[in-house]
Amino acid sequence: MARWQEWVVSVNDRIVIQNTPLGAGKTVSSSGVEDLIEAVQTNGVTALSAENLDEALKLAQSCPHTEIGQIEVREMFEMPSKKS
Repeated sequence: MARWQEWVVSVNDRIVIQNTPLGAGKTVSSSGVEDLIEAVQTNGVTALSAENLDEALKLAQSCPHTEIGQIEVREMFEMPSKKS
């Protein structure tokens, strides 16, 4: 836990969403609603600000969680918001 906390401090200025736990999920499609079946369990989401995917990968590689599990890295795209 101490190593995790050190890593969080080291990337603190880049954290957008911090270690938000995820609960049970469902998939929704035109066919209806089904139980979410995941090949790999996702425990939570942490979003970091990075210049590009390569920089995000370097940040993820420095996380001590990689010693006991894996980290999925994805790019997030900014969507235009509807302003009223």
